[in-house]
Amino acid sequence: MKTAIFAVLFLAAPCGAKEKKVKQTPSEIESLASFTLPPGWEVEKGAGPDPSLRASRGRHLLRVRLFGGPKSRYDAPAKYLTGLESTTMGRPPERDGSAKVAGGELPVYRHGYPIELGDPHLVSPDSPKLATERFVLVPAGKRFFVLSYAFESSIPDPSGDGTKAWEAFLKGFAPRR
Repeated sequence: MKTAIFAVLFLAAPCGAKEKKVKQTPSEIESLASFTLPPGWEVEKGAGPDPSLRASRGRHLLRVRLFGGPKSRYDAPAKYLTGLESTTMGRPPERDGSAKVAGGELPVYRHGYPIELGDPHLVSPDSPKLATERFVLVPAGKRFFVLSYAFESSIPDPSGDGTKAWEAFLKGFAPRR
């Protein structure tokens, strides 16, 4: 009985106590580049040999990936451009103009990737519906960033808000020296 009362009191004690703020350490991406994500977007961080950061709002998806480190899937930008993550059903990415990034002009690439629409258990004879992802490769010493934006739908974004957010993000992105 005494043990049960002690357990109830012990578990109830933290409810009124103030929580200490935990200082978050910056991710590897945040320590190698400065940037501002669009306000109001949900952010997820991924760790491992190829750290990533994913910001999303609805079907809009902005990603920052860092490659070229130890055990990375891609040790150089040229390998990334021929890898599965940048091709459209095996075809190489297409050039899609240029963008201002880190004070300079960089080529923008475009590729498609399948998106799930509807019941994943039904097999369709139609070609898969593709989302279009645009991306740039930003050198960072021996490593490189891939900055990308996609609207995960088979139809273009009618508002253009995501593209505007991505362009603003690119202009403010700067690798740390």
